[in-house]
Amino acid sequence: MEKFEVKGSVMIKSNAAPEVRILDRSNIFSGGENLTNDILLFSSKNLTSEALAKLHFDVSYFASTNIKEIELYKNSPIKVAVDWDYPQITNRKIRIKILSDSTFRLLPGENMFLDNFFMSYKYVEEDRDIFNKNLKFGEEVIGEDAKFKIFLQNNSRQYDTYEFLLHTPSSLIDRYSNAIQVKPLINYGTVLEISTVTKIEEKGSDYINALMDAFLEYDLKEKNLISENALKFIEEQLYIVEDSLKSAEGSLQRFKVQNRMLDVNAEFGGVLDNIQVLEANIQAIDFELAYYNTLKSYLVTKTDSFEEIVAPSIVGIGDGLFNDMTMSLVELSMERRKLLSIVKDTHPDVKVLDQQIERLKENIFENIQNLISNTESKKKENQKN
Repeated sequence: MEKFEVKGSVMIKSNAAPEVRILDRSNIFSGGENLTNDILLFSSKNLTSEALAKLHFDVSYFASTNIKEIELYKNSPIKVAVDWDYPQITNRKIRIKILSDSTFRLLPGENMFLDNFFMSYKYVEEDRDIFNKNLKFGEEVIGEDAKFKIFLQNNSRQYDTYEFLLHTPSSLIDRYSNAIQVKPLINYGTVLEISTVTKIEEKGSDYINALMDAFLEYDLKEKNLISENALKFIEEQLYIVEDSLKSAEGSLQRFKVQNRMLDVNAEFGGVLDNIQVLEANIQAIDFELAYYNTLKSYLVTKTDSFEEIVAPSIVGIGDGLFNDMTMSLVELSMERRKLLSIVKDTHPDVKVLDQQIERLKENIFENIQNLISNTESKKKENQKN
């Protein structure tokens, strides 16, 4: 039987700017070791499941011939919609005889000796409660081990008898996750080539495309998660700044009333300018303290997932070393989560990541304590003035 190899390629993007890198998961996994994780992800059952959800591979359709097995794929005049919450007849072909544009009959088949050499799947031979009954297209077919609907899609059909076969979602995931080969393209850096061997070229091509789409969607979800966390944090801190501004305005208004001044700027313009500068400095310091305390609390409550951390550079805090450490923690945490979609948490690679994360977490926590202490001292100095 003729087989085809179909291929696709996907580029793992890389962003140079560190402030962009924290929002771009694809850059995190562009190194040699992390590229290996991307290769493993393509053949993981999680990504395979996402790809298959985009396709109608749970039913195979065949022309009914005595010569060879002909899978129709998208050329089938019928479509079967299966209820997988119900027991089904699987991995055995069921014959369908189209009686009219509105009715059909399901039939058993007969397995011949030569079928073992020319057919991939055997027929359901024994009688079932759904067989040899006049049934209607679009209506539910319910039996002891069957629950599905059959739709007639093409009235100008070539034959009156066809065959279909149901595949359980779990068996499809097992088969397709093992049927993928992924390798980096030489001299193309972070470009991965994804390939599979298939009997039907269009079907294989559809699966490769669905798999790459699922990968890119996973990638986008990771980026959006980090972006949403950054925006959420910034919005929360804006409320703190807004409260500080209201407090400063209230103090200024009370100063005017207490001193019976109509034009404060004319009488104390220079003094008020200095006060406003100090207030602005204190607000900026309060923002920094809020960030440090939020991050400190997060590190205390979280144990193994740190993707929600917002890097200091994203919120305008320019401590280079501290920024690098927090970004590294996010990267390691995301790498760990990605690895867990492929292996169990007892895997040696996961254990290595856990150790790296714990050491980095301790260093960040110690750094935060020092930053909080220094920032509080800076705030006191400003308040003295």
